[in-house]
Amino acid sequence: VRLTSVQKMNYRALIEGNREFLCQHGCAKGRMVRLNNLMMQLRKVCNHPYLLAGAEERATLSLLPEERAEQLVKSSTKLIFLDKLLRKLQEGEHKVLIFSQMVKMLDILEDFL
Repeated sequence: VRLTSVQKMNYRALIEGNREFLCQHGCAKGRMVRLNNLMMQLRKVCNHPYLLAGAEERATLSLLPEERAEQLVKSSTKLIFLDKLLRKLQEGEHKVLIFSQMVKMLDILEDFL
């Protein structure tokens, strides 16, 4: 499974240390993306790019509220897969329990569901 274009842009910016891209549209001082632990930041991008500070604002700046929900799913390969998987499981009336080590990822999943 490949990364989405939004994930690829953020991943590349992290690898290159491109703070200008990561902080487009004005990051508050406390929300500046820290590049100290690169592996953790890359892990966040692979889960969902909105886990990075300011990424959601960059991706949804000019979108309507209805389009933001759609963009939430389109921004992450994992959510695209989860969306398809949950539909099939729902058809079979299966129960699903989702775990994540990241609380912010659970918040995104809550918005998704």
